[in-house]
Amino acid sequence: MLKHLYALLSAALFPALPISCDQFTSTVAKLPSGVRYEILSQHPDSTAITDGSLVSFHLQVKGTTPSGNDTILQTTYPFNTPILYRPIKNPPKGSFMEPFLLLHKGDSARIWVPADSVVKQISMPEFPEYLKPGSDIEYTVTILDVKTPDYFKKQFEQMQQQQRAQVEQSERAQIREYLKKNGLKADSTENGLYYIKEVTTDGPLAQAGDVVSVYYSLQLLAKPDTLIESNKDAQPFEFVLGKGEVIKGWDEGIALFRKGEKGKLIVPSYLGYGARRMGEAIPPNSILIFDIEIVDIRKEKKIEKE
Repeated sequence: MLKHLYALLSAALFPALPISCDQFTSTVAKLPSGVRYEILSQHPDSTAITDGSLVSFHLQVKGTTPSGNDTILQTTYPFNTPILYRPIKNPPKGSFMEPFLLLHKGDSARIWVPADSVVKQISMPEFPEYLKPGSDIEYTVTILDVKTPDYFKKQFEQMQQQQRAQVEQSERAQIREYLKKNGLKADSTENGLYYIKEVTTDGPLAQAGDVVSVYYSLQLLAKPDTLIESNKDAQPFEFVLGKGEVIKGWDEGIALFRKGEKGKLIVPSYLGYGARRMGEAIPPNSILIFDIEIVDIRKEKKIEKE
């Protein structure tokens, strides 16, 4: 019995600040599914409920007993425990969620769903003895809050920014400790890229769009004595500066070095490969140490269209 009662009440629910509402003249409307609803108070200028919103609302559910008396089946009011629900574009027909996309933050409504429809939705073996066959279940909802998809996007972006700030603070500390331990002095950019010029020249700086030729070797700050890769015995590596062909730390760092200059780039993970693993040698969240030499800087050749 209790299991069926719980299922009946939960059939239309998905897994919070009362809002006062002004009363207005309302009428009862009926949907094709047989669900009827009446908007008791309306706030059309507040946030509308849309597909993808997260809705917080109070709910009271009433049924009719076989003797014809009203009975409260569920209520969220006594302990102030609102329900959280994410509406979908096409809710199940014959459920109390059908009218939700017509509501706004602050609205309240009464919704009547045929008890037989609810029982059918949850595939109960028999009609519950505490409800009158052919009666309606009455849902009274008060919409407390509506969070739009944009809200969740902003929340996610804020979370990313917070995580980035934490990572940046931690990795800056690790880099400073590495420099101190090895007696090195480095400059840093606003983004947290550290660089050391060991050989300086009067050569030109590369501009965005220039082709830059670079000799490099790579170690990890976590394993500074282990060579990961190097092209110093091969051809210089070439790329077009500022087009995203390399990691952000290179697009930013190489632009600080003149032709013929040598030095180090110490690249925090968020300007490198981030949380990605690069093969077996470079784990996620690795701080990279590059020894570099700017071999050449030249303008990119444009292919003229005929």
